Amino acid sequence: MNKGILVVALVAAGLFYWWQSSSVVGEIEPHDEIIMYCVTGNPVCQVKAEALRNENIEFTEVFVDQDRAQLQDVQVKLVKAEFDRMTGRYEFPIFDVRGVILVDNPSVEKVKKYAYR
Repeated sequence: MNKGILVVALVAAGLFYWWQSSSVVGEIEPHDEIIMYCVTGNPVCQVKAEALRNENIEFTEVFVDQDRAQLQDVQVKLVKAEFDRMTGRYEFPIFDVRGVILVDNPSVEKVKKYAYR
C-alpha cells in the first residue's frame, strides 16, 4: 500500500473522530431534561431551536443574557463536566442533554444521540 494513501486515511480517520467527539465536553448528574443555553437574537441559536422543533425534540430554551443566574448555572456545569479547552472559550448554543454537556452548537444528530440513549 502506498504510504501517502495510508497517511491520508489515518488523517481522515482522526479528523472524523475529532469531529464526532468535539462538541461533547463531559457528563454531570443525569436528569430528564434537554436544556439549550442561548443568547437572545443569536441567529445560530434561533436556527438550532427551529431545527430541534422540526425534529419534535422537546427542550427548554434558556437565555443566559437575560438571567445572570442561568449564565452562572451553565458555567458551573462546564466546570463539573471538566471543560478543559486551552482557551476556556465556547460558543452558543450550549446544551445540557440529560446530563451530557455539548458545546459549540452541536449538530441536531448529536443532540438526538444523547437525548435518546
